[in-house]
Parts: sequence; C-alpha cells; structure tokens
Amino acid sequence: RAHVIARLCDVAPDGSSRLLSRGVLNLSARRGREQNVPWVPGEIEDVELPLTGLGATVAAGHVLRLALSTSYFPWVWPHAKAATVRVHLPSSSLDLPRLDAARVPAGDEVDWEEPEHHALADTVIDTLAATDDRGAPVSQRVVTHDAERDTWTLDVDPGYLRARTFHHGLFYGEDPREQYVITAGDPGSAVARSDWEVRMTRGSWSVHIVTHQEVTATAEAFRVRASVRAASGGSLVAERHWDELVPRTVG
Repeated sequence: RAHVIARLCDVAPDGSSRLLSRGVLNLSARRGREQNVPWVPGEIEDVELPLTGLGATVAAGHVLRLALSTSYFPWVWPHAKAATVRVHLPSSSLDLPRLDAARVPAGDEVDWEEPEHHALADTVIDTLAATDDRGAPVSQRVVTHDAERDTWTLDVDPGYLRARTFHHGLFYGEDPREQYVITAGDPGSAVARSDWEVRMTRGSWSVHIVTHQEVTATAEAFRVRASVRAASGGSLVAERHWDELVPRTVG
C-alpha cells in the first residue's frame, strides 16, 4: 500500500519555485476508487496520475520540475506503513498539453460588465490580524521542528472571518486554530486537530460555541474524537462528545 503524489513546479533561474499543479494516486485504488486492488511487491504495472487542470505561462529561461513522493502530509493522510516505490523512468512520460500559438489571446477575450453588489454602508468589518499576548501579529501558517524527536508541527490560523458587526446590530466573531503533527519515519504518529470558537451577540443576547476535533489512525481504523459546547448568556445549553472508529479500507 502506498501513495504517489506528483507536484509540477515552475522553477526560476534563481532557484525559486512556483507550484503549478499537483495530484495524488492511492495505488490500492489505481483501477478506480470503488476497487481495492492489492499491489504485489516487486511487480511492474502502468498507472496514470491526473493532475489538477490549470492555465499558466512559463517564462523563458525557467524549467518545469516534476516531483514525486509517497507522502504529502497533511494534504494526504499517510498509509499505516511507509513504503518504497520505484519508478521505471524509461517507460514514464508527462503529458503536458500546450496552447497553440494561434490561440494565445493578446488580451481579454470577454468584456465583463461592472459587478453588482448590495451596499452595506453601515457594516463594520474588523480586518485586523490576530495578535499574540504581546500584540504582535500571528502568522497564519507556522512550521516548527523538534530536532530531538524529529517531529514536525504545522499550526494554521484559517482566519476566515475574524470579526464583523452587521448593520442590524449582530456581532459575529470566530477564533479558529488547526494543528497537524507527524514524526519522520512514523506514519502512525500523524495527528490532525481543529479548535474553533464562535461568538455572536446582539444587545443582551449572546451565543458562544466551542468545537474540538482530533483525528488519528492505526493500521485498521481512523479514530475521530470530537466535542461541541454551546452556551447562551453564559449558561450551557448543549454539549456533545464523539469517539468513533472509521475502518481503513484502501487508505
């Protein structure tokens, strides 16, 4: 069991890289997602890995780089055991369609009318970035590495809607945080956590919702532990907890 992840990048002469497209193939489902076909170690088989579609211009002097890997956490949850995949390069190819020169537009081919929108002049949006205890801006993505344990942690602040006050007096604010942790060489150590707080107030009415979810996995199943708490006016009105196992079939 293994994944193959492909990334197509535009690499500039100075070495900087721009991700153009990517794709993932679970080799257990290489003949269709509805099938679980084991791969016999050592056997050779042709597979196709589709990449996401795009349109991009690559500048002269740049090169295209195709990177292949068997892991890409947290974008792809790792298989329970690390695997080694060999690629037979003489039989491999990258199908990269190019736009015919006669079809390259000189400018916009479509004229769009001015967009229409509903004006909310009295809506106030707080666009200030999240800050720490010292008032310093908090990055939306922070990667840390514990060299002693060889553990990598990705902290993400989605920051979809920090705070908003609507024209009718409703205040809505949220404080999200996501964390992904994995130890090198140990696929079973992968952990995904999500914590969200949502607050809504209008006049004397208030609602406070807190959610937590943690996903881990063994070779046999994913384990999902989650909780939600909802309070109104400072009083708890609802609370639920989950601890469920989801069998692993091809993943």
